[in-house]
Amino acid sequence: MRTRIISGAVLTVLLVGAVAGGGITMFILTVIHTVLLLLIKEKPEASEREPIGLMLKNSLTDKKLFALIPLFVLWNVATYATPPFLGTYQLNDLGMSMTAVTVVAAVGSIVRACVSTPMGRLADKRSFISSLNLCFIIMIFAHIANMFAGVAFYTTYAILHAAAMAGINSGIVNLVYDFVPRNRRTSALAVKNTVVGFAGFLTTLAVSPLVGYVQKNGNKFFFLENVYAQQILSAFAVVIIIICIVYLNLVVKPAKPSRDEENADPQ
Repeated sequence: MRTRIISGAVLTVLLVGAVAGGGITMFILTVIHTVLLLLIKEKPEASEREPIGLMLKNSLTDKKLFALIPLFVLWNVATYATPPFLGTYQLNDLGMSMTAVTVVAAVGSIVRACVSTPMGRLADKRSFISSLNLCFIIMIFAHIANMFAGVAFYTTYAILHAAAMAGINSGIVNLVYDFVPRNRRTSALAVKNTVVGFAGFLTTLAVSPLVGYVQKNGNKFFFLENVYAQQILSAFAVVIIIICIVYLNLVVKPAKPSRDEENADPQ
């Protein structure tokens, strides 16, 4: 008993130290980041900015931007369908310990950090459309892995998901930069984030009853038995991501502006 008490006290001290160390590190990095931002001097704009109201009006009527919106919405539908429910899946369904969950998350972070640079080089050399195609395919394989139950399959999903996200986030944002003139990019990003934010939120709300139904029904879904809701959601995500790839190549790619059009500032 005494040994357990000592072990518990040591573990508590280590956890408190880890949290405190993380907090101090984040504070120091925040201060450094803030100082560096304050030292930056912006280059003067060649032309005057449009008023905010006019920027929003132009963005809302920008046909090229709205060619991108369905892609962004589809992607958010896919990405907000499964991940919000994976926490309980790891702990309750797969029986993973908190240590295992932390290790898998750490491995995913390392993979994402390692893949980010080569994925950025691919986008610079070819295009962000090319990098998005590759990352969407990787994400499909990630969700296919998650369609099978087991810690090994989930770990595979987490690694592939991290690798895909290394290119998807930057690719989505840079598509806006490719399609929208410089003086409208701020409002275009605002419009994009608002629309896809609602899409993601509504997707999570929409699939929540499905998750509850499968769990209350003893992990049964129609003719499928011993199936977890997260596996079904991953299958759904695969279909949506395939649609994303089709839309990206058949609609977005042909509509991509030339380099002169990208940098033009319409009067």
